[in-house]
Amino acid sequence: MKVDFLVFFTKASDLHLYDLIVESLKSAYEDNYDEPPSVEELDMAIDIRYVKDHFKQHIEPEHEQGETFIGGFSVDFVPEEVDVGNEIVKAFCKELINKGEKGIQHLLKFKDPYLKMRNSKYADEIFDIEMKLREVLSLIFMDTYGDNFYNLLKDVSVKPTEDKLQPEQMQTHLENEFFYLLFSHYPNLNIRKQPNTPKDLIHLIGQADGYEVFKQMLISKPIKNEQYAGFLASLQTRVDPIEKLRNCVAHNRTVPQRVIEDYETAKEPLLKSIDDMLSKKSEDNHRMFWEEEVCEALKAALKTARWNIEDSSVKIYNSHDDRDCTCHTYDELVDELHRLATDTASVYMPFDGGEPVFDYEPYDDVADVLAEYEEQIRELGWDI
Repeated sequence: MKVDFLVFFTKASDLHLYDLIVESLKSAYEDNYDEPPSVEELDMAIDIRYVKDHFKQHIEPEHEQGETFIGGFSVDFVPEEVDVGNEIVKAFCKELINKGEKGIQHLLKFKDPYLKMRNSKYADEIFDIEMKLREVLSLIFMDTYGDNFYNLLKDVSVKPTEDKLQPEQMQTHLENEFFYLLFSHYPNLNIRKQPNTPKDLIHLIGQADGYEVFKQMLISKPIKNEQYAGFLASLQTRVDPIEKLRNCVAHNRTVPQRVIEDYETAKEPLLKSIDDMLSKKSEDNHRMFWEEEVCEALKAALKTARWNIEDSSVKIYNSHDDRDCTCHTYDELVDELHRLATDTASVYMPFDGGEPVFDYEPYDDVADVLAEYEEQIRELGWDI
């Protein structure tokens, strides 16, 4: 796997640039690879392709100390496996950069097959995520606005990135306006478009029956269905980590580890909420993602609980607060589970403008989960 580099190098000793590359490459392999290449193999793996103004294979010994060069070189790394190769490349770069006292002042990495393969994996995932988003958003807006297929964004503040987008163009490619939005647009899809010309304002005033109605027309959400509005509000926190990783991939940059971690954290809840929206369950029986997280937290707390018949107590683990709580009465257990349910809901429930989109009462969820443990509760001698 050949990786290309550019180096800014000042001849600071009798060591040549080539020597520093070999030394750094040898250390990187010894620390990260079970079978490091021989010196001969390392020699064959290095190609100093150019040195500014000299175009020689190596920096010649006769150059005086203090003379500065800009050189381009390539290294052919052994591993085929992406993660292993990536670690060796990182170790090599770190070793070479640390040789500042020996003349290495600046290092840049360009063509990198390991980076390309790693980013290609993320590109595939982001392709799937964005297509799923386009599908669920199309469903929401078509269900709201009917057959106005190519003007679904008429009431929202977001506009497609392409000017003068024509219905015929979209129809030809089996697309709609959502194919021409950025990730940064998605969180604003339920923000109403404001009048920006006197004509628009006069038209809106003419439709309003009084000031309060007019004010409500300006601030109301275009999508009013509770389930749809909740999903759109959840995008405010879930698509930003996706976009940050996408930007790195789209511009062929190395993705920072923190960006990867935030992406992995956001990806599953986003996909789960999309799958929930696209499921075939009827709306009456449908539970949203955050409601399922509440139930899972309650079930996990009781599944791992320690039931102590001798002192009529049960110890449960509150995953939200990361603490154990010992309950000695049925009411104490119910109260603790209510807290766990409410806290979990506040973590996963979508917010809009700092306020939760849904009102939540934990009583039914707690009662449903406790019903499965009625026998254990009675063995403690508690009244239900």
